[in-house]
Amino acid sequence: MNADKIRLVQLWITHAEDDLAFARAGLKDGFYNQVCMLCQQAVEKYLKACLVQAKGSIEVKEKIHDLAKLADFCKSHGFDFREHHVALRTLSEFYIPTRYPDASFDTFNKEDAEGALSMAEEIIADVKKSIVSG
Repeated sequence: MNADKIRLVQLWITHAEDDLAFARAGLKDGFYNQVCMLCQQAVEKYLKACLVQAKGSIEVKEKIHDLAKLADFCKSHGFDFREHHVALRTLSEFYIPTRYPDASFDTFNKEDAEGALSMAEEIIADVKKSIVSG
């Protein structure tokens, strides 16, 4: 991998890790909606790091927030995260309602946030292995 690609992959990972750190802190302080959103964002950024590793950039069609679709793009480049399909779909559902106050949603609770963090950490652990081996 060339230096520019390594730097860009690392940038995506750094931002994802920041999101995870804030999610963990938010869970302790009761910011459950934000925890759910940050978990979705962390996984999204790790999946995009995989795409950058594979291709060097993110295409316009890949600038989406649907984690299952991003995982499909990753699969076409040799990264297979199908075992996380249900979790990817669940985390994707947190994107819109947690970002926009006028979106119709029920406020997420501690259990939702804990579940989101657990799913995100499990998916990210597998994505990290793929990035290292890719």
